[in-house]
Parts: sequence; C-alpha cells; structure tokens
Amino acid sequence: MPITFIFACLAMLGVLLLVPAGVAGAVLLANGKKKHALMALSVPVAMIALAVLLSLAVFVAAGWHSRIVSARPNLLFRMTFGCRPPASTRVLKAYHKSLLDGATTVMKFSATRETVDQIATRNFVRCDKETFARVYRGNDHNLPQRVRAWFLPSEENADYFWVAQKFDESYAYSTAILCYSEQAQIAYFHWLGMD
Repeated sequence: MPITFIFACLAMLGVLLLVPAGVAGAVLLANGKKKHALMALSVPVAMIALAVLLSLAVFVAAGWHSRIVSARPNLLFRMTFGCRPPASTRVLKAYHKSLLDGATTVMKFSATRETVDQIATRNFVRCDKETFARVYRGNDHNLPQRVRAWFLPSEENADYFWVAQKFDESYAYSTAILCYSEQAQIAYFHWLGMD
C-alpha cells in the first residue's frame, strides 16, 4: 500500500474527528473544564500533525537515500540487478531518485555482451528500436536535464534493445529499458517504479 495513502488516511481521520472534538471541546469549555476541552482537541490535531511530520520525514529520508546511492554506483548496480558488477563491468554514470511512492534509476555502464544478456534475463523482452524509443520517451520526462544529456544518445548508438514492463514486483507500475552498443561495449539502463 502506498505510504502517502496511509498518511492521507491518518490526516483525513484527524480532520473528521476535529469536528466532533471541537463540539465536545466547546461544551466542556462552557462547563469550565478547560483541561478536558484541550484534551479533546489534541487528539485530532496530533493526528494531522503526525501525518504531516511523517510525510516530511519520509521525503527527507528519500532525498538522503537518493544522494547516497547515486554517489555509490556499484551499490546502485547491486541494488538494481541483485548482484555485484562483474570484474569486467564498470559503472560510468549513475542516477537514482527515491520518491514517496516510487523511484527511478538510470545507469550507463561498460560491460560485455554476456553480462548484458544475463541482466536481460530478468523480466526483459527483446524489442526493436522503435518500441524502445516509444517506451523511453514515455519515461524520460522525470529525469533532470543533466541526466538526459548522457542518457538520451543511448538509443542512437545501440545495437540491442530490451523492455521490461514489470521489472520490480514491489511496485504497481514498474517499467525498465536496457540497450547495448556492442562496438562501444556500453549499456544504458533506465527503470521507473511507482505505486
């Protein structure tokens, strides 16, 4: 279940409880029970504040995680593909962005054709250049310009193309693309997962 949905439900419950708590607080205040009136109002206000603070905490933690993982490309490779990069593989550029209910990963790495074929066995289907371009153009809007600058030329120079419509099972929507230039021995990978 998406985490933002849980926080939104908590906030909505707090808002719904605010009305009866406000009425009860007004009655208690009219009867001279100021302490009880404040207690009646504190529960829904605390629920709303907790939902906002938790959302902010997750947002900040996701930003820290993105910076740490982007700065450690071999870690990002392992997190993405489930194994350490082989000795012949070198991650040249990497970008990761965690969102509240999603994430995106982009990598450019040098690799042998065997390594790329092994990666492609994970939910990827071989496709033509046009299908690859269509799927990529649907996902490139979420990338910063500095990342698009080194990732965009990938389809022009590649010989082999793969698409995965369900790359990561933990997300409701999870699509990935992979292309490889045999002459340059460079692979490009982009994944987007969202709930």
